[in-house]
Amino acid sequence: MHLLIRTADQRVRRNASRNLTCHFKLLRSEQCILVKLGMKIDKRNTLEQEMLGNWVDIAVAGQELRLLGDLSRALRNRWKLLALAAIFGAVMGGLLSFQRDETFDATAQVMINTQILVETSFTPVESGQPISTTVLESEIEVLRSLDLVEKVVDRFNLVDDVEFNADAAPTGETTNAPETLSDQPTETTSTSINGNPPFDALREEIIATVAEKRTVNQVGNISAVYAITFNSKDPRKAAVLANALAEEYISASRDARIKTLELSQGWLQSRTEDLKLRLSTLSVQREQFLLSAPYSPEEVETIKARNISDSRQISATRQEIETLRADIAIMRDILTWGDIITRASAAQNTLPEMAQAIIIASENPQTARTQLRKIIASLIDQRDLQKSAIETAIKESESEIASSSAILVEQATRDAELSRIENDIVVAEAIYQDFVSQLTRRTQQDSYLDDDARIISSARPALDASEPNRQLYVIVASVLATIAAFITIIVSEIRQSKLRNRTEFELATDLPLLGIVPEIKDLPAQLQILHSGVGTLDPFLMEFARKLRVSVLAETMRRHKFQASRTDKHPMQVIAGVAACPDEGQSSALIALTVALAEANEFVLYVSFSDVDKSGAGSAIPRSVTPAPSSTIPRLSFLHINLSAQNKNETRIILEFKKQLDELRLTYDRIILDAPAILSRSCSTQICQYADEIVQIGRWNHTSKGEIRSALQTLSDADVTPIGVIATRFDLTQAKRYGDNTVYIQRAIPAHR
Repeated sequence: MHLLIRTADQRVRRNASRNLTCHFKLLRSEQCILVKLGMKIDKRNTLEQEMLGNWVDIAVAGQELRLLGDLSRALRNRWKLLALAAIFGAVMGGLLSFQRDETFDATAQVMINTQILVETSFTPVESGQPISTTVLESEIEVLRSLDLVEKVVDRFNLVDDVEFNADAAPTGETTNAPETLSDQPTETTSTSINGNPPFDALREEIIATVAEKRTVNQVGNISAVYAITFNSKDPRKAAVLANALAEEYISASRDARIKTLELSQGWLQSRTEDLKLRLSTLSVQREQFLLSAPYSPEEVETIKARNISDSRQISATRQEIETLRADIAIMRDILTWGDIITRASAAQNTLPEMAQAIIIASENPQTARTQLRKIIASLIDQRDLQKSAIETAIKESESEIASSSAILVEQATRDAELSRIENDIVVAEAIYQDFVSQLTRRTQQDSYLDDDARIISSARPALDASEPNRQLYVIVASVLATIAAFITIIVSEIRQSKLRNRTEFELATDLPLLGIVPEIKDLPAQLQILHSGVGTLDPFLMEFARKLRVSVLAETMRRHKFQASRTDKHPMQVIAGVAACPDEGQSSALIALTVALAEANEFVLYVSFSDVDKSGAGSAIPRSVTPAPSSTIPRLSFLHINLSAQNKNETRIILEFKKQLDELRLTYDRIILDAPAILSRSCSTQICQYADEIVQIGRWNHTSKGEIRSALQTLSDADVTPIGVIATRFDLTQAKRYGDNTVYIQRAIPAHR
């Protein structure tokens, strides 16, 4: 019976050769349309690339845009995850906020005094700070000083407060109450070193804790007002401590100024004592000079007058000596030169004694010259004696004048020293009076001292808690959770290796995507129809199967020259399909292709190589090496080759099938080989070598890039190159989520799908 059916099928096949030729012409026309459309697009893209001249840049830009598109689609597809992350973060933030203790903020405002220095009529008062940005910024650092915090800690004994010291033993329920904050400094058993506060590690930790709870901020940009805020679990305690910090700042500022005044007072007092001692010393020296003076002022004046008189007398005497010397010279000239009488007569006008001498000498003319000579010699001697006496008197007068001058010099030196002492006394007295005046004023100045700052707004207990800010917790936690989900989605999208659209299939395999096979939930029932003949095949599946047939044949014709007349071994007769791994929808896709070929009036044989019957037909397909015809499609036959793991004659079975394949070529127009997964069976490459064309199978959103590339590498090592890739188990409802453009017909998907 089987032979009769085969003979009838062969007869029908020969009679339908003309129809087959028409079918190929139609197929070729469809392929030409696709090729022309592709050529137009390619020519347009090529022209644009040539005009731009940036092939590599365009490719890189396209890759970057594709990656950005994938990331944007991933975020769009997982918006529910982002929403859930935001909601989860908001809930966790709210729960976390309820785990935090409530704290209250209290703020005291302090304004620095920037008045100009004032001088009053009774005492000078220094107040205020110079108006300078540097000074204002420095003062805020003073406000943040730990010394102020330390004073507050000691003042209120915060070391024993359980809020700041968890190990402190509470003395009762009112331990943390503000009423228990003592305003007296606490006593410590530790001893200070060199006047510094005692070091205590716990105390330092409390100081640091209190410092963390207070904040100091400037009100405005250039304002001299600063806000001191303290955070505490007790609102009244927060207000008390904020005010205490402000008061400590003002007190510290005042103490610093008073300390400066005390230092200046100490210096003035020391200088006053020194000046007093100096005045006493100078007074003693002046009295000593006055008491030890050898001459009185009247005596000094007398000595001065006498010296002046002696000096004048000496001057006159010296003139007399000069006159005597001139007379002596004249008389000696008379004795030496010429007629003595004549010359003596000539000198009468100068020397009156010459007239008397001439008269005496003329009484005896014979001895007149001798007598005159004697008289002149006697006059010369008298003049010499007179001159010597005068010179001796001059020397005595000069000696007296010299001694008197020494006395005057000594007296002048003493007078100058006395004048210096008196001047020093005057200066010292003036300085002493000024210092005494300043000391008197500074001693009373602390009573008139203005503060450098003042509290303009005291802290008050807060009515509402400042922490935790539940809204902020919810918002921040929601934003952080959303960012974490966003990063997770981006990272997972970048690291994902599944094939989900045409671009990813073609980039991973470097092969064209021939078609898709949608996910069919009742696929076993559809396959059962092929053998039982009961029911109708799903038209939706068959629509994609027909398109897959057209794409496979078109790609085959593109690779090989079209042969209108059928030969015994044309290059598109045996088509093998192979997947990288099992359970990738390979059999479903190949069976759909087989059915589409059979509907096109071709005699098709579907050969399955597997451990079990992957066709899903169960016992409807005989498990033998003899083809079994389908009950639904007359031109379709099935053949199952069992390659069980226990079968050690796998190579022999493949070789026997090779011989049988040569016979089957003469009987069938198409032979579809369903080879085992290439990464799980080594015989798959041998089976593929028997086929004329190979198609690579990849499961949508399941097969990874590494798996399909490993399969292609294995085929390449066996010198086998597929013509394209088929995407199986394609979820059409989810395809748009990944920007897929492989769905050729835009039509409504049936509701039951």
